[in-house]
Amino acid sequence: MPYIAFIDMVGTRASAMLSNKEYTEAIDDFNNSLRQVSSICQCTIYGYSDNAYIQIENLPDLIKFFRLLRDNLINKHRYFTAAVDYGSLNAKRVPLDKNKGFSMKFTDPNTVNIFMKQCQFSGIGVSLSKKVVDDLIEVNKSNEFCASIYQQDSNITTDNSNITSIYDISYEPVILEKLKYVISDYLLTTATNEKAGRYYITPIISMIKCLDKNILLDDLDKLVALLSFQTIPKAFQPLKYNNKYSLFFLFALIDFTLSLQENGDSVNKRAICEQIIKGSHFDYNLLIKSLPFIPIAVISNANKRAFLNVLYNIK
Repeated sequence: MPYIAFIDMVGTRASAMLSNKEYTEAIDDFNNSLRQVSSICQCTIYGYSDNAYIQIENLPDLIKFFRLLRDNLINKHRYFTAAVDYGSLNAKRVPLDKNKGFSMKFTDPNTVNIFMKQCQFSGIGVSLSKKVVDDLIEVNKSNEFCASIYQQDSNITTDNSNITSIYDISYEPVILEKLKYVISDYLLTTATNEKAGRYYITPIISMIKCLDKNILLDDLDKLVALLSFQTIPKAFQPLKYNNKYSLFFLFALIDFTLSLQENGDSVNKRAICEQIIKGSHFDYNLLIKSLPFIPIAVISNANKRAFLNVLYNIK
């Protein structure tokens, strides 16, 4: 059986409020990107304005489709939120009377399910169902997905009870400039719409999990300064979500570092972790107090314990 997805662009309402020209360009970018990717992948697309139902016939095309679409749109400062699951759309084209056009019916339970899953996912990225993840694991493609999170509503809680874990399609090794690019879009969005800013936590966490390892060796100080918002313009530093999100980003970076060591890579995990902690300027007590509430999709339980060992030895 194939895979189905529902995809929705992020920020089209804001584009419409800016100008008709900006809205039209956003819709054109989305539809042009869909057309370009569909010419490469085996898929069927039912698109309308800034949304689309998609059916993709196999796993390789599924991964290729969303990576190509994501990269194409990110380069234009466009983003989307999507959910993917197992199933068929079974779409029906229904002609209207007297050649007045037609409507599309999506009433299959699979279609209703994928629409609801996308509605529940308030993050930029691709939320993969357990079935899709299991299929990837079964064919030894665990590197094609990564753990990430999204924030269910716009209120930040101290216990992170509104944070939900997901599996996102992984990125090709992420360089520092690409991460800067997305964080800049996060800051500009949050400055105009605090609620919309939370959508960016998902791609930033996913990108941290997919960093090019050479950044740890060559540009670690720059990376830590970026993720802890030390290098952003002063006017943007007091934004509501920055402190909370930078904790997530820091722990995701720690998790990435410690996981590299687990996989046998020749990095000095303790030295890198110490450099991350000191460079972030976070209070040690805050790090220890926050750690139990950080979702395991950001940092695994095993790496939480390893991180505490690093902190203990520093002190």
